[in-house]
Amino acid sequence: MVLDRDCVRDLLLTIESDAFNNTLFLETICENPSMVLYSKETITYAIQKLKEANYINASILFADNTPYLVSVSSLTWEGHIFLDNVRDPSIWEKVKSKSSKLTSVSLPLLSELGLSFVKEQLGLS
Repeated sequence: MVLDRDCVRDLLLTIESDAFNNTLFLETICENPSMVLYSKETITYAIQKLKEANYINASILFADNTPYLVSVSSLTWEGHIFLDNVRDPSIWEKVKSKSSKLTSVSLPLLSELGLSFVKEQLGLS
């Protein structure tokens, strides 16, 4: 399955805004207005990969190789860094445009691209 980068960003924004002192379950995440564009499978896959990358604190329980209970409690420090680098919609569009020249770009590299555009806007580069 392909990791949907827009889903990743929207998911991190959703977790940041809704997960403080709350555990978010997959069903609640899927019903969030910013997440309804994505299938349950796409969101579940993004949660799995963000957990593996240590961008979120999450619990995923499987039965017969299928996730049956998925919950997210918070962003990690790494998750906040990534999100802060791509939070601004205009920065995110620049990141997507620049990275579209390649068939595959990792999340850390997308974060670095975002950081470079943020620095450019602040006159730091």
